Amino acid sequence: MNIRFKPTKYRLMNVATGRVFDDRGWDLADPQGGEPSLVRAVYEQKSFTPREDLKGLYRYAEWMPVRRTLKLSCSPVTYKSKVLA
Repeated sequence: MNIRFKPTKYRLMNVATGRVFDDRGWDLADPQGGEPSLVRAVYEQKSFTPREDLKGLYRYAEWMPVRRTLKLSCSPVTYKSKVLA
């Protein structure tokens, strides 16, 4: 499958302070935040339309903080647990 994919345009926001900053890769906290806070993605695209040309989880890539795709990966991996079900 040939995936034509452009990285999602987004920035991160510190929920406690409202400060918006660029994602450096795997940021889970605001590098300038003084206290612990949730960090959320703020997407450039305001409307959401699943992509028909992609399969699996990548259909929703425009609203996920995705920079690249994994080769031969498009479906989430699931495991049916008989004990937890």
